[in-house]
Amino acid sequence: IRGVEHRNDLNTVWESAQQHLLHPHAWVRLAAAQLFGCLFAAWTPDELVTTETDHDRTPKKKKRKVEEEKAVEYLRDNSMQKLRDLSADFCTQLQSPYLDHELARQVVKNLVFLAKVIRRVAPDTAQSGDVTAESGDV
Repeated sequence: IRGVEHRNDLNTVWESAQQHLLHPHAWVRLAAAQLFGCLFAAWTPDELVTTETDHDRTPKKKKRKVEEEKAVEYLRDNSMQKLRDLSADFCTQLQSPYLDHELARQVVKNLVFLAKVIRRVAPDTAQSGDVTAESGDV
């Protein structure tokens, strides 16, 4: 999943998997959710939100980091919109009559990962939401 050599093929797989998240058959939804679980397990939230401006890297490490960033192109391409779309699709799965225990568990794992990434991508939004909730101004 992290390999650069199959990036284009895998990006096609992820796009197809996202389209199948809301498929009418429960087993297809589960398979799509599990594929995203594999994708999310291959990366930490911090790795997905790091920038190329890390000055502590040596040139050799920087080159490897750039190659790895190409491998996550699917998640980074229009990333905030993609994070919103995936989150909405997974939330929709939780409301589905096709939901079973196994699918629910996988969807919750995926949503937790997405929430961690979103929190790191937009920390100001997460912090301001916490302050608003604490002060009672809703």
